[in-house]
Amino acid sequence: MLAVLGQPGPLAIILAATLVSVLAHAVSLPARSNQLDFSHYYVSALALREGLNPYTTRLETLARPLGLDIRAIRKAGYPPAFLLCFEPLTLLTARAAYWTWTGFSTLCFALALYLMLTAEVHFERRLESLIVALAILYQPVWYHYKYAQSQLLILLLVVVMMRAFARGRDSLAGFSLAAAVALRVFPVILAGYLMCRRRWRALAWTAGWGVAIGAMTLAAAGTTGLYFLKVIPFLTSREFLARPADISLGAFVSRLFWYSMGGRLGPVADMARRIAATAAELAVLAIVARATIASGRNAAGQDPDWNDEERRALGLWIAAMVLVAPTAWEHYLVLMLIPLLLIADGAARRVASSRAVWAAIASWIAWPVQSLVFATIVPLTPMRLRVGSIFAIAELSMVAQALGFLAAYWFVSDRVSEAAPALSACPPSAEIG
Repeated sequence: MLAVLGQPGPLAIILAATLVSVLAHAVSLPARSNQLDFSHYYVSALALREGLNPYTTRLETLARPLGLDIRAIRKAGYPPAFLLCFEPLTLLTARAAYWTWTGFSTLCFALALYLMLTAEVHFERRLESLIVALAILYQPVWYHYKYAQSQLLILLLVVVMMRAFARGRDSLAGFSLAAAVALRVFPVILAGYLMCRRRWRALAWTAGWGVAIGAMTLAAAGTTGLYFLKVIPFLTSREFLARPADISLGAFVSRLFWYSMGGRLGPVADMARRIAATAAELAVLAIVARATIASGRNAAGQDPDWNDEERRALGLWIAAMVLVAPTAWEHYLVLMLIPLLLIADGAARRVASSRAVWAAIASWIAWPVQSLVFATIVPLTPMRLRVGSIFAIAELSMVAQALGFLAAYWFVSDRVSEAAPALSACPPSAEIG
């Protein structure tokens, strides 16, 4: 597949499509400069800088004079460490801060791709251009820019963690993971990877850096930061879980209950929903842990610091991290670029099974298919079926998420003997052993 797309003709078409896509999105961004989620970041950090408690203050009183639209989200919902890091941008006007933040996110994206392409995966120069173009065209990247989100920063921190592991620098790896957890919390799931791999030194560094970052956060924000714990129930409430754009496994299981039993569940049914969601998440973590431990046995005799099995296992944990996060929106899937790039590299080196490769391709394709159906079929649907069809098509986001996870799982669990040589993107001389 990559070999075909990397030919001059298809590559030229894809590069042209990428340029058109970037220009089209760039034109639309100015209208987003006062919208969610950037507007919420800005007023939350501004409230903290002005000595207010952003977790209890009604933020619309700050947003309205600045012309910022925060909709119905009237209190901060982000960790205090993130708001403290965002504070310097509130010294700028909201519009200037928006473009600064957008530029910073683009720098994180570029650095993450650069580090992956120069160290973690290996393609011919022509195919590198193709991979970058496909990464830019990946729809969750656009969702990220649309909402001026923060996951590209987390992407960079995770890639830095990977590079630090490869070089045996557990302190840097621990700092990167601890910083990601402090900024967005859900990357804490990657600690499971460290435990399954028995990387106790890296885990200790992560805990140490976490304590240090936490102490500095408390020193800077005071007890205000502790109020973040009180907003967690709101962030995991039905108001968010019921939206198909929330692609966490717990949210999807909850929606299955609401779809089948109606919006108002009785106490018993609601308890069953919560138990089912938790059980599904624990099952995923158990499956991932088992696959990680098994792949560690397969890596016996190889470089204990860093090898192909390590990369595969970490890619699987990244996919699981998004899947079992308490809430996970479509833009979280920019993190799936890591396992998708690893699978593409595996296909090029003939060490990825065909089902892993095709699941990864299907995960990527599900996004443009969803957009195409929304633009064509949904408007032609009879009005009485319109709401149901919108929800059904919106759940394709969850399908894309599930396919990405399956691809990462099969990439870890399938053996080389099941590889698909027809998908090779590099000549034998260019293969990495």
